[in-house]
Amino acid sequence: MFPTQRDSLENTLTETEARYSSQLSQVQYLITNVESQLAEIRSDLERQNQEYQVLLDVRARLECEINTYRGLLESEDCKLPCNPCATTNACGSAGSCVSNSCAPCTPCVPRPRCGPCNSFMR
Repeated sequence: MFPTQRDSLENTLTETEARYSSQLSQVQYLITNVESQLAEIRSDLERQNQEYQVLLDVRARLECEINTYRGLLESEDCKLPCNPCATTNACGSAGSCVSNSCAPCTPCVPRPRCGPCNSFMR
């Protein structure tokens, strides 16, 4: 090999190594960026999952309270006369219907009440 040809090949090799080294640095920078974005996304997802679990617990407790209040209201409804003719206000005198709108009393069946809510203790 001639010295000029050898020098030319060495220069080409050095330029190629420099170009690939630069490209490798760029790719490593991109990988680092994507990894940090993934870590941020992962922490956001974990935070959102925790918030979702809290919301589910709140929902479960609210549904339990609603069921409790519904049961209390229904038990109070059962204590009220279910035949409007049975009151003096509806017909003027107890038991005497003025119109045929009086229906026989149907027995109240209370709905089951919600048990203690421990769903927030997961």
